[in-house]
Amino acid sequence: MFTLTADRNDMLTSPPGQGRGWPGVFWRRVAWGFGLGVWTASLLTTYPVVVGNRLLPPEAHFPTAKTLHVGVYFLLAALLPWLRTGRAWCWLLLALLSFHGCATEFLQQWVDERTGSLRDVGFDHLGIALGLAVTWRRWPRPSGRADGPRPA
Repeated sequence: MFTLTADRNDMLTSPPGQGRGWPGVFWRRVAWGFGLGVWTASLLTTYPVVVGNRLLPPEAHFPTAKTLHVGVYFLLAALLPWLRTGRAWCWLLLALLSFHGCATEFLQQWVDERTGSLRDVGFDHLGIALGLAVTWRRWPRPSGRADGPRPA
């Protein structure tokens, strides 16, 4: 079974609150979950659409919205190694992000002023792929492999 604990060595060698051990890892996970929750709420409410209509010219709606889709999913995927959950949990959370992108677009069809879009699912997954590509070397190693950067 998966565990949501930091590597035992990190917890033993890092002073509490110094970013790697308890409570630093706990607060990283809380912040990541909070970010995912805020993004979910923004995708499933009309507020961002109303604000966008008031503040942006019509020609800026599309690029702004798609940049947000790519950027937020990029950030959520890129922060996965920072959570220090272990390899299996990183992959599980990456799958959760993929499901999240699909599910929120599906659910938008029942939100006023929103429409679900396969194109947006594609932008979400582009962000996930970019986040994975940028942080791949920071992901936890499979058991039995030495730590450190992977050879080029």
